[in-house]
Amino acid sequence: MSNDRTSIHLFTDVSGGPELADRHREVAADVLERIGGVEARETGTGVAAIFTDANRALICAVQIQRSFEDWGSSSSAPVRAGISRHDEDAATVTAQAGAGEILVTDSVRALTEPRGHLFTARGELQLASAVVPLFAVRWWEHD
Repeated sequence: MSNDRTSIHLFTDVSGGPELADRHREVAADVLERIGGVEARETGTGVAAIFTDANRALICAVQIQRSFEDWGSSSSAPVRAGISRHDEDAATVTAQAGAGEILVTDSVRALTEPRGHLFTARGELQLASAVVPLFAVRWWEHD
């Protein structure tokens, strides 16, 4: 499913000190280049990126998580991520995610669902315009 006219926003954040933040920026830059996202800005301990396809945004977030797993950081996949159709909402969604978790809004889930991604309901979140359902991506069950 293509959603070329849609902007999808991915925010990521990592905690755990400067070494992890530096590693996160390196990983995110590499993955964004390979997947096709555009880094909008650094957010201090994370990045904000824009995609024209929800599946690419989700794949990018999963690849960043997997890179940390492969790197063998002391806390497996310490990066949290949020994906939304609106920039300011993506930051709010990310703030709700735990370490190693990728959360998406219902509208993003609907755009990616035809690809067979696995999701778990995570409640609702009040965003600027409405209360929306949130879903956690169950990427560790892919393969």
